[in-house]
Amino acid sequence: MRTSTSNRWVWVFAGAIPALSVGCGDDSTTTSSTSTEDGSGGSGPGPSSSTATGSTTSTSSAGGGGAGSTSASTTSSTSSAGGGGEGGGTGGAEPGCGDGVIEGNEACEGADLDGATCEGEGFASGELACDDTCQLDVSGCESCGDGTANFGDECDGEDLDGEDCASLGFDGGTLACADDCTLDDSACTFASCDDGVVNGGEDCEVGQLGAATCITEGFSLGGTLACTNCQFDTTACLSCGDGTVNGTDECDGAALDNTTCLTLGFTGGILGCTGACAFDEGGCTNFANPVAGEVVITEMMINPGGTDDGVGEWFELHNTSAATLQLAGCVVSTNNEAPFTIDADLAVAPGGTVVLAKSAPGISDVDFTYPDAFALANGVNGDFLTVTCGGVEVDTVTYSSALGFTVPLGRSLQLDPGFFTAAANDLPANWCAASTTSANFTSGDQGTPGEANPVCGGGNFTIADCRLQFPTTIQEEAGTSVPIFGRVRVDGLTDVNQGGNDPNANLLASVGFGPDGSDPSVDLTGWSFLPAAPNAGYVTGSPGFEPTYDEYTASFNVPASAGSPYDFAVRFSGDGGVTWTYCDTDGSASGGYTAALAGQMISEPTTQVFDLFFSEYVEGSAGTNKALEIYNIGDDVDLGACEVRLYRNGAATFTPANTLVLTGSVLSGETFVICSSGQVDFAAGTCDLTTGTAMDFNGDDALELACAGTVLDVIGVHDGVDPGAGWGIAPTDTVDVILHRNCDVVTGDTNG
Repeated sequence: MRTSTSNRWVWVFAGAIPALSVGCGDDSTTTSSTSTEDGSGGSGPGPSSSTATGSTTSTSSAGGGGAGSTSASTTSSTSSAGGGGEGGGTGGAEPGCGDGVIEGNEACEGADLDGATCEGEGFASGELACDDTCQLDVSGCESCGDGTANFGDECDGEDLDGEDCASLGFDGGTLACADDCTLDDSACTFASCDDGVVNGGEDCEVGQLGAATCITEGFSLGGTLACTNCQFDTTACLSCGDGTVNGTDECDGAALDNTTCLTLGFTGGILGCTGACAFDEGGCTNFANPVAGEVVITEMMINPGGTDDGVGEWFELHNTSAATLQLAGCVVSTNNEAPFTIDADLAVAPGGTVVLAKSAPGISDVDFTYPDAFALANGVNGDFLTVTCGGVEVDTVTYSSALGFTVPLGRSLQLDPGFFTAAANDLPANWCAASTTSANFTSGDQGTPGEANPVCGGGNFTIADCRLQFPTTIQEEAGTSVPIFGRVRVDGLTDVNQGGNDPNANLLASVGFGPDGSDPSVDLTGWSFLPAAPNAGYVTGSPGFEPTYDEYTASFNVPASAGSPYDFAVRFSGDGGVTWTYCDTDGSASGGYTAALAGQMISEPTTQVFDLFFSEYVEGSAGTNKALEIYNIGDDVDLGACEVRLYRNGAATFTPANTLVLTGSVLSGETFVICSSGQVDFAAGTCDLTTGTAMDFNGDDALELACAGTVLDVIGVHDGVDPGAGWGIAPTDTVDVILHRNCDVVTGDTNG
């Protein structure tokens, strides 16, 4: 997030999401927050001046609080290098362990170890953790193997920690160190050994074992205990079959001692264990990794609707070669998240298909489950999916909207089976939106994971004709909502019910506007489209009713007068949004789209003043817990002229990925809260508008508030630079956090 002294944000850890406030300083819940922005407290008006009734723990660094709120709560606070502003507090207290911030005497926070490792703490290897007191937990670290007897080792390599046979009570011999860093005294000797008397530090004499047996020495299956150098010799004791790797076992049942086919030098397969506790390598394989073009991407669920993106995405890989290929060790990457490595056996038979998916895609048989954090971006700004094996790029599909791809909601993108090559799957014309669902896919979406792809066009429709019906001219104030109507003819569909519409999931419509004289069928630059729906009022007797045509409608807000005049048009898709036919006023059947015959729109300057900006941002760690709060610092506002625009991954475009047209109004000094339809944490009555449109943002997306075509506030940037995980620097970044606008903010940041 771009920050400045006039547009500051307060960070709140999003481990538990509080109810959204009416304005700055009025939360009635317990809130932990940190302000890290330099500057002294301001005395200007903020989003609210109400009284806090909850308990607040906060930290102020190099700056004081803004004016406005008074507190009736119990407040623990610590202030450093700065005093409170007029009417403000004196900073706040340092958040305690569990707030997600390493500070004070804390060494770590949760999964954040501040760069510490077992090796850095003096151990040879292992997994370092963080305990409940925010101190490093070394219980998972291993010291054995670092050459130094430490951290509980009896010895390590040549380091015997000062011990020898004599110090252990023997009369001579050579002390050694076992691989598990325990002392091995099997070569130590007693002067009295073999004198026929068990004495001193002797375990036994030949033929004199006392009551000792293999079982008393820990070998549950028995065997023959012997005596060597007056010490028990367990070589002939039996351990195989007890389920534990010990004695001379290589393995025991399912216990493989952390060994796999890969660690034994194979490329894949399943390692077994024989009845004699030796490795069974018969299931290991040496199938080669694929080279370029031998495995291709054939299906992608990029934007699921039946499940959340965080768990419901998946994709399919197909082996086009005549040999079985091994995908273990291959790397999968996108432009959206860190890559993952296929770290398990994943062999693909000739002509076979495997499905790779997140944790809960609704598929009954997934061949490999990858991390939920790995995400497929929704088809803008050069979004791609790549498979690399042994450093060789096997296949890449760049499914960017700039290349003509359209990512449908709730449907996979399927490659036509006639185009299963690494070159052919680069072309959007060879892909289509799924229109059927296989029996193994039960999420509520459409797709055929692991099953044969249908031929594109099966179940899809051809647009025979379409036109912009009404109005054909618009002259209104910027921000005015105008309904647009368009008609479409699809032979075999729209002529079935000749008394009204024939809706079909594969027939989509939208209305939009763009620069005067431009052609959206050639170049979408500057055009903005909104989904349209069948007009429920279109029936026999409607003005100009055509029984073989259907009518669709949607409304958009007249854009800013500064760009006037504009063209506007409708468009239709018969394949679920993969391809579009653009329609002017005389119909697409009469020679296609012509800019001179588009709808003509003149935007006049608006008389309404919009003093609005984002006052709270929720990007919840639970995935769907997302919300935006808009504050009105001016006069009462009708929000019908306003919209929230979503730009994915710093997109270098002025065409948003999603646009939410607002409804309702917001009074002076009040807030308007927009919530994701998937949220679960917000109290009843919190949300003024609940929707999925533009509310599926992540930390690396930009959000824009605009009214009457004028940008009022932007979170993030859309200038073509992908920020990676998010905007800003932790803790005041945009990933898994709640951000409150500081109380001295009086206007939005319009620079996107």
